[in-house]
Amino acid sequence: CLEEDGEVTLAFDGGTEPLGLRQNGVMIPTEEKIIALAAGTYQYIVSDSLGCTDSLTVTLGSGNCPLYFPNVFSPNLDGVNDFFAPQGVSTSDSGILRMQIYDRWGGLVFEQGSGVLEDAKYRWDGNRLGEELTQGIYIYFLEAQYADGTTEVFSGDVMLLR
Repeated sequence: CLEEDGEVTLAFDGGTEPLGLRQNGVMIPTEEKIIALAAGTYQYIVSDSLGCTDSLTVTLGSGNCPLYFPNVFSPNLDGVNDFFAPQGVSTSDSGILRMQIYDRWGGLVFEQGSGVLEDAKYRWDGNRLGEELTQGIYIYFLEAQYADGTTEVFSGDVMLLR
């Protein structure tokens, strides 16, 4: 996820030396293994000294970026940790199918349906129906969907501090 750890291995057969190699239009050394590539689409064009060319387009995926959840928040409006919300390295590849938060007795205190990760509706402020809830441990449940269509379920607890 967002790392530059992709690699492409090219094999050259034939042609009249010297060979030239371009990656997305930029001349690069004619290495057989190209490393440290970020996710994206790369076009490779190899040419020989007689002007003969061949091309190849390769797409490297990014994988699914992980989601993170704070384990404590304090909704006291000081601008620091005022909300409980899922966080991601990249918000563009994650969507939320549903998010629920329960009190210690199993009562539903917060719920949101599908949307995008960065939507403010997924920020829980420690209230239920406009009333402040007491300090304590709450249980969250979240189902996320990634850009590749896979889904993942997250659950855990969060401490609400007052």
